[in-house]
Amino acid sequence: DLLGQPAQAVSELEKLIASNPVFKEEAQYNLGVSYYHLYSSDQIDKAVTEFEQVAQQTSDAALKYMAKAGLVRSFAMRVFHNSRAGNQAASDKAFELTISTSQELLAAIKSDSVVPRKVRAEIQWRALNGRGVGRMFHSDNEPDLRAREASLDLARKDFEAADEISANNWEIVCNLG
Repeated sequence: DLLGQPAQAVSELEKLIASNPVFKEEAQYNLGVSYYHLYSSDQIDKAVTEFEQVAQQTSDAALKYMAKAGLVRSFAMRVFHNSRAGNQAASDKAFELTISTSQELLAAIKSDSVVPRKVRAEIQWRALNGRGVGRMFHSDNEPDLRAREASLDLARKDFEAADEISANNWEIVCNLG
């Protein structure tokens, strides 16, 4: 996936996981990332499934947190997809999951001294950026201009906080504009 070929990565990771390697949970996490980077609604749903399985099954704290950060980002994409499909109730639910999952994750990672600082920072910027994306997409359907501006201001603050942690990160910079 990091080579810009998520569809090929999906195919290769699915084969790898079928062989039940000792690092299956890490491969599942990477499969979730690959599904996420295909961006379509059905692929985002597959990403959620993989991230949820990893978060529930792994005993590796860092991997669990990374999977939860993947969930935040995927829920934010569900806000977008459900909104575009005209399903505002599902979009609202995805937004609630984006916010609640990010808050739980950020609180947990802040107090976890077992996970190395650099890994915690990676997880934090991903959660903050994902939450900002969710806020941004959710604001698109806000009819009240002041409420929309307030939501976008919170999104900007999330992006800025993520940028402080991971400066000049292309994903964050794109969201900051």
